[in-house]
Order: sequence, then C-alpha cells, then structure tokens
Amino acid sequence: MNNANPSFQPAGPINPYQGFDDMPVGGDETPVLLKLWHILLRWRWVTIGIIAAVMLLGLIISLLLASEFTATSRIEIERDQKQITKLQGLEANDNSEDIEFYATQYALLGARPVIDRVANELNLYDSEAFFEAHGIAREDAYEGKENLTDEQRESLVEELVVETLTDNIIIDPVRTSRLVDIGYSSRSPELSAAIANMWPEAFIRVTMDRQIESTAEARKILEERLNGLRQRVEETERDVITFASEQDIINLDRVIDDRGRTVDSRTLTANNLASLNAALNSARNSRIKAEARLTSQGENTSEAINSATLATLREREADLEASYAQVLTRFEPEYPQAVAIKQQIDTIKNSIAREGARIEQARRQEFREARENEATLSVQVDEAKERLDRQQRASIQYAVLQRERDTNRQLYDALLQRYKEIGVSGTVGISNISKVETAAVPFDPSFPNLPLNLAISLLLGGLIAAGVVFALEHIDEGIRDPNEVPALLQVPLLGYTPVVEDDLVELLRDPKSEYYEANFSVQSNLAFSTNHGFPRSLTFASTQPNEGKSSLSFSVATVLGRLGKSVLYVDGDLRSPSAHEFINAANRSGFSN
Repeated sequence: MNNANPSFQPAGPINPYQGFDDMPVGGDETPVLLKLWHILLRWRWVTIGIIAAVMLLGLIISLLLASEFTATSRIEIERDQKQITKLQGLEANDNSEDIEFYATQYALLGARPVIDRVANELNLYDSEAFFEAHGIAREDAYEGKENLTDEQRESLVEELVVETLTDNIIIDPVRTSRLVDIGYSSRSPELSAAIANMWPEAFIRVTMDRQIESTAEARKILEERLNGLRQRVEETERDVITFASEQDIINLDRVIDDRGRTVDSRTLTANNLASLNAALNSARNSRIKAEARLTSQGENTSEAINSATLATLREREADLEASYAQVLTRFEPEYPQAVAIKQQIDTIKNSIAREGARIEQARRQEFREARENEATLSVQVDEAKERLDRQQRASIQYAVLQRERDTNRQLYDALLQRYKEIGVSGTVGISNISKVETAAVPFDPSFPNLPLNLAISLLLGGLIAAGVVFALEHIDEGIRDPNEVPALLQVPLLGYTPVVEDDLVELLRDPKSEYYEANFSVQSNLAFSTNHGFPRSLTFASTQPNEGKSSLSFSVATVLGRLGKSVLYVDGDLRSPSAHEFINAANRSGFSN
C-alpha cells in the first residue's frame, strides 16, 4: 500500500491459513458522517477543482450577460366594486370565492387583451427602441420564412412583441393583501418604467371595457326578453277581458297586493245579489209587519190611534154628544135643535166609520204590496244566484287567466327595472382596481445578480462535485476500511499500520510508538495463525507499486529481530528496490545479481 495516501496498510498472507476460513466477517461500525468526511478528504482536490471551475464559469457568464433593469408599479384590487349608486351591478359578489377571484385577476393581468392594449398605447410594434431593449430585431419574427405578405409579416411581428412582453412581465401578488406588484424587465430603464406604468392603466381599461361589453350584452338579452314578455302580457290581458265578457263577469273593483297579484275582485253580479238580498230581507220584514197590522181591527190599531182625522172627528163627536145631552135635559128628542144635533152626531159617526174603513183598506193594500214586492225580489234573488253560480264556476278559469296575467306582468316589471338598473350602472364606469404606486426609472440593474449567480454556481458546483466523487468512489476498487478486507477478499485481516511522515527507523526504535505497536500486532497475529508459531518464511507482495510492502516487510523483520529471532530480509523488488534506504546502505548488487 502507498504510505502517502491510504489511512492503513493491510497485511495478509497470499495463501489462506487454516482456521480462518470460517471466521465471521465483522460489521462496519464506522459512523456515516465520518465515512463521508474521509471520502471528502480523499477527493478534496477534485471537489475544490470542480467547484472552482463552476464558479469561474458562472462569473464569466454573469459578466458576459447584458444588464437588465426592472421597474415595478403597484395596484390594489378590491373584492367589491365601489358603489356610487345603490343599484346592484351585473357581477355577483360572493366573499366565499376570494381565492378564485384573485387567482382570476392575476391571470387576467397577463392576458392577451392587456398585452395588446399596452403594445398599442406605447406603439411597441413600430418601436425600434423596444426591440433593441430586448436584444432582438423585427426580422427575427419572420426569419427563415419566405413569400410572406405584408399582413403576414406584421402579424408575426405582433406575435413577437406579445411573446416578448409576456416573457418579461412579472406579476407578483403581495401575500395576505389585495396589492399586486407589476414589474417589467428590459435593457432600457426608461422603457421598463413606461411599460410598468402603462400595464395597470391598460388592465383597468380592459376591465372596464369588459364590464361595459357584458352590460351591453345583458341589456340586449333583456330587451329581447322584455319584448317577448310585453307581447305575452298583452295577450293575457286580452284573454282575461275576452273571457270576462263571454261569461258576463264585470268587476267593480280589483285589489292588488304588494307582489302584484290580484287577491280580491268584486263583480257586478255579486254586488247586485247583495243588494237584492238586502232588499228582499227588508221586503220580508215589511210584509210581516203589514200582515201583523192586518190581523188587528177596530179603533185600537196604531193607524186609528195615530190618525189626526179620527182624533178630530172623535173630539167633534164628543162635543156634539155633550151638546145633545144638554139639550135633552131641557127638550124632547123631537126638538128641532136636538134633531139637528143628532144628525150632526150621525154624520160624524159615519165619517168615523168611513175613516176606519179607509184605514182598513189601506192596511190590506199595504199587505198586498208588501207580499208582491217580496215575491218579486225573491225571484230576482234566485236569478242573481243562478248568474253568480255560473260566474263562480267560470271564475276558476278566470282566476287562472288572472294569475298568468299577474305573473307575466310581475316578470315584465322586474326585468324592466333590472334593465333600467343595468343601464344606469353601465354608464357609471367605476372600476374596483386602483393604482397605488407608479414605477420609477431604475438605476441599478436587476440582472445579472452576481452574488446570486455565484451562490447558484457554488451550489451547482457542489452538486456536480458530489456526483463526480460518488462516481469515482464507486469506480475505485481500493480498500479504504479495514473491516472491508474479510468481506471483499475472503481472507482474514492480520492487522494494519498507520501512515507516518517521520523516519521509519526512528519509530521502530521506540517500542511505545503507535507504529511499532501496529507492526507488533501484525507479528502476533502471524504467530497465532499456525499451530507451530510464526511462519518460517513470508513473502510480501502488492497489486501495484508504492503500496508499502517494503516498509511493512522491513518493520515486521525489525520486530522479529528485537524478539531475538534470526531474520533474513531479502528485497526481491526487481523494478524499484528500496530496502537499502532503511539502513542507509549502498545498492551495488541487486536481487538478480
């Protein structure tokens, strides 16, 4: 083994010894981090070289790249649109969909309509400064394409501008806020600031245009619906009137609730029936009263008692009776004065009788009239009931027609109101997007970022170096750990010696040195490897030069000599003998001599 590189020097016989074939292989108890550290130490120059090369390459690339400047503006996107009027807008507000709303707004910020408006407002399609600021030319859009018309060339140039704007715009939402940073990078600080400031304005205008277009489309749809509903309302109104005319339904009044529905409607037939029924009840009461008066007779009737004519006649009769009685006290009944008074009394009585007969006749006439009136009203009530019954049976279909009319009118009124609201809200032109900060002209380049590039180069170089070291470690078949000897070579491990930098002879002179103890351990293991003690002869060989066979053989020979053994040490290396160097002897004759 080479004393300059390995951490140990394995020593073992070429032929296996008896008793070691069934020897168990020891486990590897070396910590993983320590193994990795040893691997890194072994390949440290490879690792350092790869990292340095990658960092140097990153530095050269960073210095060769053109500087770019980034300008940033800031906008605020409100979830709810500012309400100048109390009219509800066309867009629905749902706070539970904030994530989807803002994700949509961020996507719309980089949409093609915004890019086209920015390019048109700044006239970027014909701006040579724009192409120079991005290191491109107009001819790059149609390079390699032949037989193109002017329109096709212009279209390709527009696509190149749009693609360039898309690649260089930066949409960066500020976390946990409604703010969004809009940055743009190019080689020109002034152009970056101009585009970064124009982008929010273009987005606001595109958003307002989209709202206006959606409002106009909604108004167009509502107009079509309103025309259809207007015709339907007119048709249902005609159907209601026609059906009412056919069924002789005349409404005196109509009650409509807050929702526009007809809840009560009083017809003429129902009103007439109520009036006739009231008149019939009154006629029946009059007939009963007249019939009751008809059964009473004589002067005790209410008409007789309350009659002023009878009262006067009775009073006159009483006076005449008194005068007649007074005359009879002095004269005979045949006395002319008595006869005259008697005639007057008879005349009064006849008048009273005639008045009583007249009253009786009036009661009878009143009874007959009341009875006839009752009968007439009863017939009219029955007829009204029949008409009302027919109308009530027809009122089912009539109510259906009324509900259809009311429903159509409600829909029409609601759509008409919504149509007016959309018209008002569509003309206000208020956006929920406001510009918070304008982009200033940047003075320091944002790209390339030399510290960041060097850090990336360091990381990339470390990864490449790790991969290379990993590959080299697996390609190298050398033994690095003593515990690997039994597993890889299928022979027992007799011992290992440390790498030393001091004089080998001086270390062997000190029995307490680590190097001497290691070689003594090898000698002890060799002594116990046979049943007759230390082998009488040993051959030290290696698979390649400079593996340490000369130093190991000299050290074992020295240890044996100090134990009182007679040792013959022969250097059989024909290519590069080195045993003479340990004892400072001249190499005049080699092994072949």
